[in-house]
Amino acid sequence: MSLEVRNLEAVQKFLESRVQRLQGPPIFAVMREATLMVQRSAKINAPVDTGRLRASITPEVTQMAGRTVGSVGSNVKHAPYQELGFKAHFVPARYIGRWAELHGMGYTGLRVSGKAKKFLLRAFTSNIGKIEALFEAFVGRLARGD
Repeated sequence: MSLEVRNLEAVQKFLESRVQRLQGPPIFAVMREATLMVQRSAKINAPVDTGRLRASITPEVTQMAGRTVGSVGSNVKHAPYQELGFKAHFVPARYIGRWAELHGMGYTGLRVSGKAKKFLLRAFTSNIGKIEALFEAFVGRLARGD
């Protein structure tokens, strides 16, 4: 039994062109769409007091070491505490006024613990199926040569 391979150079060129598309603008656009999907959900899930946290949730897509990386997050100081939670702590009397002023609190003394809201994690996990479908469709188009 023998096997004959024809047009190997053409197949190789086709595969190389597909690999290049994995690192270029098409994959960047798909990753951008995925991060926007997560951003929308995170804004819905985010706890709201003043709206600053919700407004600060932004997506970012970057190229790092030949890889396309997408992230969604917030740059406000209290975002990690809302996402991960925080423990109760007592503020000594001599610091109560200044501490309340610095933290925008109208009350003083013992600050109750905050339960983790996990608004970013829930946004990602609730969209994982849609994100997978988005990338599967992209890979399918790529394999077909669309």
